[in-house]
Amino acid sequence: MTVEVAPTTFATRISVATELEARVAARLTDMGFDVSPWGQGLFSDRMKDALRRFDLVVRWLPDLAVVHPTLGWFFWVDAKAEFRHDTPNHSIELAAHDAHKRTAQATDALVFYVFDDFGCIEWSDVVFAREFTSRMTTNGSGTPFGLLPKADCRPLRDVLRSHAKQRETAA
Repeated sequence: MTVEVAPTTFATRISVATELEARVAARLTDMGFDVSPWGQGLFSDRMKDALRRFDLVVRWLPDLAVVHPTLGWFFWVDAKAEFRHDTPNHSIELAAHDAHKRTAQATDALVFYVFDDFGCIEWSDVVFAREFTSRMTTNGSGTPFGLLPKADCRPLRDVLRSHAKQRETAA
């Protein structure tokens, strides 16, 4: 069995994350949504570096702003690149999860996590199996994170179809 090791540099992590954001945006576009980049992806490298020194919600803004043109449905997507595929869990930074809660409340719009296997879950449905609150320095960013069982996620298309049907029924 091969054990995958997470990339340890910020540049590597951001490169993988940026590629995933593009894949998720393309998938959403193919599904009929209008998609626009959002969050830190719009900032200069210098701004991104400066923000890493602060504990501000703006550091964890979702990656994509999404709207369905005929339903008038707006929501956020945060693409979550995985660096370990040999575990039963996804990981989410605790600060990011808190920021997404605040983003959803402030904008009255849903925030969805989409992982590189296109598994999806709404931020409010996340129940961490375990939280690591001390700084981890062996891999990744070193920030506190929670483990989300992959089994808790559903395919992106199914999640969005379910929410779209709820919107149609409510209209």
